Amino acid sequence: MASPTLPRLSPGETVRSLADARPWTGTTSEGRKTLAIEPVLALSSLIMVRDAARTGLGAARLPISLVSHDLAAGTLAHWGDIDAPEITLWTLYPSRRLLSAGLGVS
Repeated sequence: MASPTLPRLSPGETVRSLADARPWTGTTSEGRKTLAIEPVLALSSLIMVRDAARTGLGAARLPISLVSHDLAAGTLAHWGDIDAPEITLWTLYPSRRLLSAGLGVS
């Protein structure tokens, strides 16, 4: 994802999370590509990465769930899909009394 005003660069100037340091491989409109990234800013929060990408500081690898409104509004442009490990979400409750009876917890 990147600001629509940011030209597509190679190697890409990127805004990234601290855990995202390897080159990006994925599918773009031109086919499969590996992009060597040149970090210009490393942040600890994906929300900060998104906000920095919105301002045009660089491209960012972000989940669609975080940027769907930006894509619809045109504040971010989708450059392609990057290969990444599957994300698993967990929900933890401190007590069973907070769970709905319809969840089937015994």
